[in-house]
Amino acid sequence: MTHATLDPRDGNVTTASPETRRRAMAGRAFPVGFVVAGSGAVHVLAAALIYRAMVRELYALFDATPRLLVLEHGLVRLTAASIFLPPVVPTVLVVLVAVWLGRAGRTAGATRWLALALVPLAIDSSIRAIGVSLAAAPANIGELLDLPSRFSIGPRMLLDLAGIQPGAATGYWAVVCTVAAAISAWCVGRAVLVAEDAARGERGRRRRRGHDAIELLQVAVAITGVWIAIAFAGQVALPFATQLFLRLFG
Repeated sequence: MTHATLDPRDGNVTTASPETRRRAMAGRAFPVGFVVAGSGAVHVLAAALIYRAMVRELYALFDATPRLLVLEHGLVRLTAASIFLPPVVPTVLVVLVAVWLGRAGRTAGATRWLALALVPLAIDSSIRAIGVSLAAAPANIGELLDLPSRFSIGPRMLLDLAGIQPGAATGYWAVVCTVAAAISAWCVGRAVLVAEDAARGERGRRRRRGHDAIELLQVAVAITGVWIAIAFAGQVALPFATQLFLRLFG
């Protein structure tokens, strides 16, 4: 059964099925803006707490090693940038997929999942803030800058608990491959599946109750491939970006 509605834009009468109207009402009921703004606010608040604790330890290191004062401005700004910037890889993934989906990404279901992809990142920032506030004072600048990543749930935390100090390359991937990043990527994948369902409905094809294994595998491979590409690009660019940052602000 369908219900006729009047389109205010052109005066034409259109029909909408109960399922379509139910999805639209569910989309309006979900507070997408609140979730995005709330996740951003939680991240900023947690970052502020981390920054306060790390700057205090940073100036304690300056007092203990006065020769480091020549790097004061650069290190303070680098610390702030590394903390307040959201996790680069999952955030870029959300933005890229939102842009790629375009109009399909503006459907209620896809928008909801893209918004939810930011929630685990905010929770991860909160956990890091708690860990940094309870951690022992670092012995040097390297330990200080590495402090937040030690409390992000994932391979880096497990290596730290096992007393293993990873190399530069292994350490980078251990830091970016967090549980929060994996959950965020899963939410992005759900957004893609929902958008495909919406596009299928617009083409007049019957919606399936579920997704087959091939479709799920295709989305999983695509999301994983994009995620790895972003992370690899970040690994290549990180040394140059750090040097440029210190040159500009140090």
